[in-house]
Amino acid sequence: MDDVLAAELEALPPGLLDLTGQASLDAWTIGDALEAMGWPRYEFAMSREDGLMIHRLRTLVHEFPTWQHHNTFGRPQTDERAVLLGLLLRQFMKKTFRGVESFMRFARYELQLEHVPDASTMSRKNNSERFRLLLRRFHFFVLEDLPRRKAIIATDATGFGNDKRCWRKTPYPYRATTGRFVKANCAVEVPQRLILSPVLTAGRRSESLSLEEVWDNLPGNVKPIRSLADSAYSGQPNLEVVKAHGATPFHSLPKNARHFARPGTDRDQMVNFAVHWPNRAAKLRGLRQMVETTFSNLKELYGDRLRCRRPMARRSEVWTKMVILNVRTITFRQILSGEAVSVQES
Repeated sequence: MDDVLAAELEALPPGLLDLTGQASLDAWTIGDALEAMGWPRYEFAMSREDGLMIHRLRTLVHEFPTWQHHNTFGRPQTDERAVLLGLLLRQFMKKTFRGVESFMRFARYELQLEHVPDASTMSRKNNSERFRLLLRRFHFFVLEDLPRRKAIIATDATGFGNDKRCWRKTPYPYRATTGRFVKANCAVEVPQRLILSPVLTAGRRSESLSLEEVWDNLPGNVKPIRSLADSAYSGQPNLEVVKAHGATPFHSLPKNARHFARPGTDRDQMVNFAVHWPNRAAKLRGLRQMVETTFSNLKELYGDRLRCRRPMARRSEVWTKMVILNVRTITFRQILSGEAVSVQES
């Protein structure tokens, strides 16, 4: 049965599988890609999503630099790269631990694995502090191959929980007390829709308190030039954090914001600009809505409910969701931007 997956991968153009990660950031929207390349390339990518993503994840995991201690005596330890690949495939394929173990045994040779970790091992590793940090390192490893660039950063937060009522349908006052939510505070590059530096906190923690940590963890190849956020981030301390990173804040303002003829603080200057040039301010803040699109896409593709129950495992599950979305975004943009082999050549 391994020949089925092998035949599917061999049917793809060889140049299409040699993705280096150096994706162009010029045309990221689907509309731009369709206008430039037409529908055939989009249909080509969508019809081969599973094969492309499995190959891409396998390549990234095997190239990921990590160190693992091996016992001199006793039972040999499971390769952590195999476990990491299993956790990512579990999220991408929306399977249980036993389901992903079954798939990895089926495609063992195509995944280039000597041993397939069992479901209990993957579940135990997923609940460990080491693998939470490993997933965090892998997240930045995926982003570090992109070129150095200036970026517009939109900051916002969303939540993931175990209850039937999702984050969006839970009233704001009850998010801290109802259910067990994990809040993901994210800096998203717009309009590219890449999640750059997530910080996971409890649902009860205000997102405005996490902005400094989010911005301090931005990848080194990103130079922020503009900050977009809602009114929760309009406090003077958050504006000072943004300006310290060399970006200009264009955050939404609360309705009770006061206007001063002679602004003295960064917040007053932002209010003054919004009052005197409302159309320009609205245009500069327009891309902020794309962070909501990113969160919607993330939850639509990989679910807004968590299967794991333990705190550490739930955070690891959120990390895998965001890693998979970034890998998918970068891979598809390479194909749609014309960097991979053309559909006609295939």
